[in-house]
Amino acid sequence: DPLVALAESERLDAALRKAGVESTLVVVEGGGHGDFMSPEIDRRVRIFLDRALRGGTQPVPGDRVVFTGSR
Repeated sequence: DPLVALAESERLDAALRKAGVESTLVVVEGGGHGDFMSPEIDRRVRIFLDRALRGGTQPVPGDRVVFTGSR
């Protein structure tokens, strides 16, 4: 990501968890700064928005998911 280093996202995820805030970090190799073409990412975003904006009850799956082995 040319705008935000992965380490920054990892630190934010860790700080949120430490503060007791639910956080899911998904690392997408080659994703840039949100240029994802993945049905799985789209699904996770929809679930998050449903919970955050409409009070949906479906849990956001996974704690920390890395889609590829390299970073």
